[in-house]
Amino acid sequence: MKSIQSATLLFKRIRLHSFSTSLFARQKGLVIGAYETPSGEECTELSPVGQKLDDKLGGKLRNALNGLPAGIGKLGRVVTLVNVSDEFPQIAVAGLGSKDADFSPIEYLDVGKENVRIATGAGARELQKMGVQEIAVEGFNKAESAAEGATLGVWYYTDKQVETKVELYEGGEPEEWERGVTKADAQNIVRCLCETPPNYLTPRIFTIRARDLLCPYGVQVFARDTRWMKIHHFNTLMSLGASSVEPPMFLELNYCSDPEPTTKPYMFIGQGTTFNSGGLCVRECEKMIRADMASAAILLGVFKAVAAMRLPINLRAFIPLYENMLSGTAMKSGDVLRIKNTVLRTEHTQNHSQIVMAEAMTYAVKIYPPELVFALGTLSSNIQNTIGATSAVWCRNDYIWDHVNYAGAVTGDRMWRYPLFLDFANKIRERTDVDVSNLGIGRRGEPNLIAAFLNYFADPEIDFTYIDVTGASDIANGYVHYLAANLMTGAPTRGIIQLLCHLNYCKEQVRAAAKKEERSEAEN
Repeated sequence: MKSIQSATLLFKRIRLHSFSTSLFARQKGLVIGAYETPSGEECTELSPVGQKLDDKLGGKLRNALNGLPAGIGKLGRVVTLVNVSDEFPQIAVAGLGSKDADFSPIEYLDVGKENVRIATGAGARELQKMGVQEIAVEGFNKAESAAEGATLGVWYYTDKQVETKVELYEGGEPEEWERGVTKADAQNIVRCLCETPPNYLTPRIFTIRARDLLCPYGVQVFARDTRWMKIHHFNTLMSLGASSVEPPMFLELNYCSDPEPTTKPYMFIGQGTTFNSGGLCVRECEKMIRADMASAAILLGVFKAVAAMRLPINLRAFIPLYENMLSGTAMKSGDVLRIKNTVLRTEHTQNHSQIVMAEAMTYAVKIYPPELVFALGTLSSNIQNTIGATSAVWCRNDYIWDHVNYAGAVTGDRMWRYPLFLDFANKIRERTDVDVSNLGIGRRGEPNLIAAFLNYFADPEIDFTYIDVTGASDIANGYVHYLAANLMTGAPTRGIIQLLCHLNYCKEQVRAAAKKEERSEAEN
């Protein structure tokens, strides 16, 4: 109980961070933009709202900027002007890059929106460093992206009780701004959970955090203990959880808001390894996976955002929570376990999470038949060696992949598709003494073997997608200006939220077409 109270106090102390207490702390700041001008042109081209403000100030902004070195509009660069305006003593002019930035089929990214996130994030953070606590941000006619960039940009993991407030100035619709703030807040929650020390985020404390976060929004939260697991034969989860003095938990989340309650839900399976030492195949200290419960944290953020936006969908998530520790009761390499009628072998105790995720999926699909199944995990660090800070996707259905891919392009949480080749499915079934093994004989193509293992347990009649977020959710490298360097990113939270928005839109279009056809038949 004492540790839970300490964890609650820790979370209460975590706020948006202000780096300074300068004389600007009680004053307002403003973020506007400037476009990158062709080489040789000295005149700075301001954004529409920036130009409007400059006209109001009698050209003071442009005069101040033209006296500075070239390159003001370079993407991510920020120039701070002081005492140019009485209303805003601090004005950050953030570089937007090219004025013609649009959707890039080569990058498969909405570059225009991403540039707005970068500019607003960099500008808001620069003002925050100077101690400005109230920051107005230009919407650049992409208010949702501006809100995301600014809200993500000012977040910092700290225990100081100082908040930085960001609000829309001009250049966008308030509804779009609020939607962007909701999505960014969800990602900040994920970042906070991923940065939390593991002794303050045990399986039990994680379920308490889920309850406190989601229940006020109407999300049902069920925390199952080991007695429930024994009744429902969660053998692998109990075997893994036995390695720690902290008992495992099984978390269920349910959000039901579809106008037709009988509609099958979209189902998510998350990985909830609150601490991963590697088990008996122990890792070196510096290689112990940080925030191995990132996918579980992402699901909390997604559910909060979906409920806050009142998205009319049915959504369920199932998250096995446990610690993988080194002890006399830890799972051993070569152990044989059973999931329902399937006998499996654990080749390596560092690759255990797919086993409990498969067990959770087998249970959930049988009890609550879904429309689609998505599994989220941080199951292979090898992903980062190939695609870096991008999420890897294995998908049975091309139509679903198109939605996943586009959601990533719109939000900047880009995805890359990997194959579900039959070769990998055969490899995990090479052993003759068991039905399947968690990696097969040998570990070449490890990420694909893990995906093949999950795909083996997925219902063949239901579209299944696995998203590995190892690289996307890991420590930010500083190249994305709206995500603080050396802190967890919380991605692809906004991408998953956007995916659900797209799926809901398509569902509503299909229903509208069906009703229109029914009316037409009735009239005839």
